Amino acid sequence: MRILASIILVLACFAPAAAAIPGPDDAIAISGIVQDRLKATDINVRIVEERPYAIAFWSGGKGYAAGEALTKKEKSGWTILKIASEKFTGATLLALGVPDSTAKALVADLDLANR
Repeated sequence: MRILASIILVLACFAPAAAAIPGPDDAIAISGIVQDRLKATDINVRIVEERPYAIAFWSGGKGYAAGEALTKKEKSGWTILKIASEKFTGATLLALGVPDSTAKALVADLDLANR
């Protein structure tokens, strides 16, 4: 439970003012699938969201490199579409099937979050 509270606190403190951030349940789900995929439990995941897509991003740590994960909310829950060590660009997101306006919004959200 302490980890979940930490995740929510991190999201509240570091999320960009103009970017959409997921609610606590979605943030926990996204963080959980990223941690499961990377097999690391100490990742400080930050998330920006433009429904139904979200990008989780993190700095490198013990046993894992910095990266980003494009996720999508499906009927069954959040799924990872792509994990990358480089920053997602609009072109990359378009190639992964993200609509143009959503891709642009996600890139803008990431720019704000990384300031």
